[in-house]
Amino acid sequence: MKQTNSSASSIVLNFSGTSYITPLVGAMLGDSFFGHFRSSLLFAVIYVVGQFLVTLSANVPALQPTQCKIGEEICPATKRWQLSFLYTSLFIIALGRAGYPAYQVLGAAQFHDHRQNAERSAFFTYMFQALTFGYMVSATAVVYVQESYGWGVGYILTALASFMSLLGLLSGLPFYREGHSEGNACAKIFQVLSASLLKCRLSLPPREELFDDQSQDPDEANLDFFYSSDFRFLDKAAIETHDEQFLREGRNPWRLCTLSQVEEVKQILRLVPVCISCIIFTSIYGQLPTLFVLQGEVMNRKVGNFNVEIPPATMTIFENLTVLLGGYLYNKVFIPTMMKVTGHPKGISPLQRIGTGLCMGVLAMTVAALVETQRLARISPSDTQGSEMSMFYLIPQFVLVGIGEIFTYVGLTEFFYDQSPPRMRSVSSSISMLTQAMGNYLSSLLVSIVYHSTTKDGSPGWIPNDLNEGRVDKFYLLLAALCGLSFICFLIIASTFKHRRDENLPTRRCSPMRKTMTSRSSLKEPLLS
Repeated sequence: MKQTNSSASSIVLNFSGTSYITPLVGAMLGDSFFGHFRSSLLFAVIYVVGQFLVTLSANVPALQPTQCKIGEEICPATKRWQLSFLYTSLFIIALGRAGYPAYQVLGAAQFHDHRQNAERSAFFTYMFQALTFGYMVSATAVVYVQESYGWGVGYILTALASFMSLLGLLSGLPFYREGHSEGNACAKIFQVLSASLLKCRLSLPPREELFDDQSQDPDEANLDFFYSSDFRFLDKAAIETHDEQFLREGRNPWRLCTLSQVEEVKQILRLVPVCISCIIFTSIYGQLPTLFVLQGEVMNRKVGNFNVEIPPATMTIFENLTVLLGGYLYNKVFIPTMMKVTGHPKGISPLQRIGTGLCMGVLAMTVAALVETQRLARISPSDTQGSEMSMFYLIPQFVLVGIGEIFTYVGLTEFFYDQSPPRMRSVSSSISMLTQAMGNYLSSLLVSIVYHSTTKDGSPGWIPNDLNEGRVDKFYLLLAALCGLSFICFLIIASTFKHRRDENLPTRRCSPMRKTMTSRSSLKEPLLS
């Protein structure tokens, strides 16, 4: 589509960011309206439609820009409607990815018996490995086809693969067990916010006078909460006015919420700072399909003395292999070893896992900057395509990002599951994916800012079309510095985070007054625990 490197990078990052936001919509529909199977089917169909439209964009000449003729100095620009068609197709694909939470819940619902906890855990592992394997196929076989036979043929293969996955989903229709709907968790969050705003002028009474009639919500009868003293403003949502005392049977949930519901929202809000501290790591992860690949294009892509060139996009296979092999070693080697050292049942806690991943992000960007500096230093005037430095010098930065992914993303998912209210885990998993969305948008913003701020006075800038004239190494160092700053913020957040109780421990319900007197400080664990 005749886009510059910075523009193409921004398009990819914006698409990735949108793909991580839409699952929140899918989780809401799956929990509230359609059910998880119908939501899975709906978004699978939407995804196939999006793939079909992108395939048309790559194969129909009318949907592609006019190619430059030999001898022409000014090439015809891409028409706006051609770009609009491509952007619309990409948005439909991103919308189709909204079914990801529904796929997870639908699959887990097939293991409903409590004796199948191990099988359910294995399902999540297999699902993650299947996704990674799919990325590997796209980075190798599909990329090879695109390099050899054109982009159009490659998109035909991906469209066929998405259609086959839809048929696979339908093949299990007679056997699926629909999971129990947890209600609209997002609506409950907004109800608490609405009720607290409507009663913002009221004085907050003692905790024992707040509304907590769990008979109005049978699901709350099986829940146990430590009532907290933070976010006291939200407690106003549970203030019961004189008129509402006589309307309990038909109370308006947007004006009066139970104290238990308020505490659920508080638990979600406590997770937000941890999410924010992980945004920059996703910005680093976003460099894999963009700048890392562009680096490979201006390096020696030959394998040894063989006259065979490797497509730069296939380098992402090293990240995929790291995730597959590293995930196995983490479970089989790392956890047992660390259990002996720390005594922690998981080897290290989810917060420690996230912190380790952020450190890997700093290391990955530092190594990437050093490699790029060496690449630029080894460019000679006779090199017309780029540096003679082998593209395989990029392997360490791909591997380090993969290791960081194992620690950060899986740790974040585990942390959200452990610390989220049981009734909001479906939506909370989607909220954690917003971290990846914001990271992609931030990366796109950083690329745009760096491009416009470094191309003044005729300078090619840090990220020009020809990377041999740029300083991508400085951009990598910028990301490393930002990730280091993010890690420092994470340490502060983790050291003050208040953990919810371990729901596996035996507990006894107590009155609101007694819960009020429960010390929250006793639930606070050591740094990064």
